[in-house]
Parts: sequence; C-alpha cells; structure tokens
Amino acid sequence: MKTMRCLFLSPWPRHMGPDRYLVELLAASRGLDATIWLPESSDAGLQYAKLGCAVDLRPEVRLVHPKLSAATLAGNLGLHTLGLARAIAAMRKVSPEVVITNSEMVFVGMLAARALGIPHFQVFHALTFHHRFQKNPAIFGTYLRFLNAGNRRLLAVSKTLAELLIQDGVPAESVATIPNPIPEPGVAKPLPAWLLDKLRGRPIIV
Repeated sequence: MKTMRCLFLSPWPRHMGPDRYLVELLAASRGLDATIWLPESSDAGLQYAKLGCAVDLRPEVRLVHPKLSAATLAGNLGLHTLGLARAIAAMRKVSPEVVITNSEMVFVGMLAARALGIPHFQVFHALTFHHRFQKNPAIFGTYLRFLNAGNRRLLAVSKTLAELLIQDGVPAESVATIPNPIPEPGVAKPLPAWLLDKLRGRPIIV
C-alpha cells in the first residue's frame, strides 16, 4: 500500500482535547508516513511516538494570540519573519505531500506550505474570533478570507463549526467536517442542571 508523507503541526503544550483529536485520527488512519511538529517536549509527543510518528520540536509552532500589546505584536512579527524562514527550511527537509495544522490560530504551517507549493489543511476546533469580534464582523471576515485563501480546505471538528464557517462567509466547498472522535459509545453524559442554568443563553460550540 502506498504511503503518503504528511506533516502535522500541533501547538498544544500537553496531551489535551485538540491533541486527542489528532491522536485518534492518526490511530484510525492507514498508509500515512506522519511527522508531528510540537512546540516543546510533552506527554503529547509520547502519544504520537507510540503511533509510530516522527516527532520534531519546533518553537515556530505557536498559537497566535489576538492581543493588541507591544510584546505580542513584536513576538508575532518575529514568528512570521525569522520563524517562518526556519519553518520553510525545516519543511523542505521533511518534503511532505500534505501539511495539516491542528489549530485555527497557527499560521506558520499554512504560510510555509504555500511558499513551497504544498497543499495545506487547517483544523478548526473553535471559532474564538466569531464571539470575540461579533461586534466587528469586518475583522472576523478578514481572518476567514486569509485562512480560506491559504488552505485547500478548512476542517471543522463538528457540524456546528462547519455551519458557522459557512454562515460567516466561507464557501461551502471550502469546508469539510471530520468529527471529533469519541472512543467509546455512551461516554457523553447529560450536563447537571446547575451547569445548564449557567450556560442558558450563551453560545456553546462542540
């Protein structure tokens, strides 16, 4: 069976929800020669190594925080100049056929893949910007157009996220849904009444 060289970028510092999503997908996949880029050593790396993936620590795989401060702006500028140049050089050595970034708030993978002419896919776990900037839709629209232009597909982890992406202007043909896997049936339990009362009227994305 032919294998496909895939590079996955995952910025999470430990084995948590978004990494569990990727681990479950990789465990269910066949025919992948997978390399995982993580920002630092963690228990997540051990999970990927157990699946036979190559793991490389790349500090460029970092979440971009939408904060208007001098320190944040300076960090993001360095990340997307010198950091991007390092990511391009490292990606060229891996020579993947496909690159997938496991976060909607990491852009280095998309930009490096585009520079090298490699198809890139972006996983959306949450629409943080959708609620933070709902009073300024122009900002959110610019963000989505930027990601849509640089990706072969935007991958939503749920039908709800896919519908919100399309609702906010992403063409339906640019969105694919790969559901967040649940390892065993019956894992989900009803929320307690006190929590339902607190959440009533607030947006919930799953």
